[in-house]
Amino acid sequence: MTSAYKTPLMSVLALLIFSVMPLSPIAAQSFDNMGTEFVVGFLSNYDASVTIEIHLTAEQATDVTVEYPFNAPTFSTTVAVTPGSITIVTLPVEASTGWTYGSVSNNAVHAYSDAEFVCYMVNRRDASSDAALALPVDVMNTEYIVITYGGSLLHGGDGGEFAIVALYPNTEVTITPTNDLQGGYTAGVPFTVTLGSGEGFLGLSVFGSGPGADLTGTIITSTRPIGVTNGNKCANVPPNVAACDHVFEVAQATQTWGKKIYATNLPNRPTGSIYRIVASSDNTQVLKDGIPLT
Repeated sequence: MTSAYKTPLMSVLALLIFSVMPLSPIAAQSFDNMGTEFVVGFLSNYDASVTIEIHLTAEQATDVTVEYPFNAPTFSTTVAVTPGSITIVTLPVEASTGWTYGSVSNNAVHAYSDAEFVCYMVNRRDASSDAALALPVDVMNTEYIVITYGGSLLHGGDGGEFAIVALYPNTEVTITPTNDLQGGYTAGVPFTVTLGSGEGFLGLSVFGSGPGADLTGTIITSTRPIGVTNGNKCANVPPNVAACDHVFEVAQATQTWGKKIYATNLPNRPTGSIYRIVASSDNTQVLKDGIPLT
């Protein structure tokens, strides 16, 4: 996190997941991670002993205002962002812990400026921390497929989860979960929530471990552009280990997915890295180095 380099949107996620789908016309447009406005939703970590931060940088000097929550903020600050350096803003822990699972909440973080900047999200806890690259409001879109992790039967805190945030009023969001969600939502049954400007919805799996904790494949569509963050409260990767760690990533709308992904293993992993492949349409054939995966 030492520069403000633009990063074109791709479908390789820091959760070691890559996705494949036929290209849509919108994929040919130019999108990147720099913008003048961000609306983001942090996920719940293993517990409430967290430090919530956003890290800011830019290619030109600018002042960034950060507010939480989006509506009637109780926290507001304006900070100077200098090119070549990182400005850190520590947010109230409620940005992570203040959600009501399965209900509409005023729990989004709002950051904006006159000039473009880059925003990183950091959810920090002893032995359970993760960070993600935030995406600006101008790349929000209307269809997402959630990617989380299945978790382990050795631990009860895995909990697949996702946060949806809206920028515009009267945004109708339809969610089809792959597993039961807290709040009484049943796997495979679509339901709709209406979000106002700056409002959000946190979906959390009923099950805290095992396959039932995995919300991968949950489909989210909306009538107006939204943002989505997805991950796990504290996942066990691989699933046969007892220790868990918070993992999350800002989801990319399916309209920006592509057909070719370059992937490389992380260093110092002699047994290799774990990848999850998700397609947005049926009968999608996936090849690795030209050889079909079975």
